[in-house]
Amino acid sequence: MINDKEESDESALWRLPPQIPYTNTDLVLKVPLGILNLTMQIFQQYSTRRVESACFWYGTKDAIGNGQVIAVAAPRQYNHWGHYRVESDSVAAMAEATRAHGWKNLSQVHTHPGSAIEHSRYDDAHANSRRALSLVFPFYGQWRGPWPQGMGVHEFQNDYWHLLSSEYASIRVVIDNTNPKAHLVDTRK
Repeated sequence: MINDKEESDESALWRLPPQIPYTNTDLVLKVPLGILNLTMQIFQQYSTRRVESACFWYGTKDAIGNGQVIAVAAPRQYNHWGHYRVESDSVAAMAEATRAHGWKNLSQVHTHPGSAIEHSRYDDAHANSRRALSLVFPFYGQWRGPWPQGMGVHEFQNDYWHLLSSEYASIRVVIDNTNPKAHLVDTRK
C-alpha cells in the first residue's frame, strides 16, 4: 500500500521505459458505444470529488483471443486524488457476478487526475490481470474527443505495460458506434 508521503511524491509514480519494444498483434477488442457511455457515467460520479476511480469491462473472447465487451463492472473501491484501490474481495465479487454469464475480464479501466495517460509504477503493481488490457482516462474521466486520442490504452507484453500509440490503439480497441447496448454489474454495495 502507498502511504501519504509516497502519494505526494510524484517521482514515485514514474517508471523506466520498456527494455523490449511492443510488438503489434492482430487482436481486436470490440466495445459498444453504450459501454463507453456507461463508463463515462460511472467516472462522472467520482470526478466531482476529484479522485481516481476504476471499473472493468467484461465480455467474451473468441478462440483466437478477440474480445467483445458486454458489461461494465463497478467494484467497491477506495478512491484518492492520485490512485484507486480495489481489494481482492471486491474483485471476487465482480468475478462471481459475471461468471454465470460466462464473461471474462477484458480490460481494467481507470482515471488519472491530469492529462498523463502512461501507467505509473503504482498502476503496474496493482493491475488486476496481465491478460486484460488497461485503459486510462485523463482528467478523472472527463475525457472528450475522437476515440482514442488523449486516452491511454496499455497492453502487457514482455513483462511490461506498453502504452499503445493512438494509431494502433484505434485498431486494437474498436468502438462500435452502432451498438448502444451495455450491461452494468454494480458490486459497490
